[in-house]
This record gives sequence, structure tokens and C-alpha cells, in this order.
Amino acid sequence: MFRGPKGAVKELKMINVVNDSEGDIFITKAGKLRLVLDKHETTWLEGDKAVKLTALPVEDNHVMIYTDLGVYAGEKLGTPCDDL
Repeated sequence: MFRGPKGAVKELKMINVVNDSEGDIFITKAGKLRLVLDKHETTWLEGDKAVKLTALPVEDNHVMIYTDLGVYAGEKLGTPCDDL
């Protein structure tokens, strides 16, 4: 899981993953991500604070994901432009 501002997204190490009939919870030291796929609900839980998140389709946001966020900086993505 990755979290942070645009251009400085950092990896959060997972310490546990819970899957039940309501959905999935991805647990890190910084907080928990609750994902309910059938209801299209995603929430970041940090202590008692809950922040609703908006899921964005990768196909419509691939340029931002692979360039602007910073997660893939310097990595080859298997495209003809990798060596440019």
C-alpha cells in the first residue's frame, strides 16, 4: 500500500490483512484501509478518525499514477519509451 502527497508517495508496510464477508481491511502501523468492493466503499481509518476515499479507474488515470505520484520513478514499465 502507498500513501502520501503527489510526487512523494511512500510505501506503507502491511502488518495484517483481514478478509471477511463485508470486505477487506489492510492494516499498517499508520492506519487501516477498509475496502468494500460490492458497495464501492473505501475508507482510511487512523485511530478514531475515518476518511472516505474515492477510487479512481486506473485506465483513466494511468499517466498520473505512473508519472506524477512518484511510486514508479526510474522503474522500467516495459514500454518503448523506457530508455528515453
